[in-house]
Amino acid sequence: MIRSTTSGRAGIIGNPTDGYGGAMIACSVKNCAAASIEPHDELLVQNESGSKVLHWKNDFENKGDYFDIFRSVLRYFKAYDIKAKITTQSNIPVQAGLAGSTAILSSLLSAVMAYMGKDVSRYQLAEINRDIELNYLKCQCGYHDAYMTTFGGLNSEAKNITGNRKRSSMQQ
Repeated sequence: MIRSTTSGRAGIIGNPTDGYGGAMIACSVKNCAAASIEPHDELLVQNESGSKVLHWKNDFENKGDYFDIFRSVLRYFKAYDIKAKITTQSNIPVQAGLAGSTAILSSLLSAVMAYMGKDVSRYQLAEINRDIELNYLKCQCGYHDAYMTTFGGLNSEAKNITGNRKRSSMQQ
């Protein structure tokens, strides 16, 4: 079994301006999301709302339910034939502004990538997280959600005078 845990994040200053080109400072919170994956005879996904078996390619399209995070990660990798039991859990309060859904995505992404034998840097992981959230889940979030749930600790982000993003982090 592979298990991944990710902390939520709290914006200290500038939240949510990072989604619009502004600067932000954020830190990890004690609440976290976790994902686990283990071999199984079919693709079974489960979370606090229940479970679902994904059989066909159209089962991987978003349905507007609590399984779209699973669908989006698996669709990103075109992992339609994977046989595994994938579970997520979170104690991050829903709609509290603590990047709860991104933390679930981050822990799920890390677990699935490890299971598939894909190894990338944490910067690449944060960018894949952001890509999935924006282009597969169709959710507009700031960069800090993906970076904080990947790196943890205390982070800042700002645009420099040329318009390029500049990130720094201090890990716990």
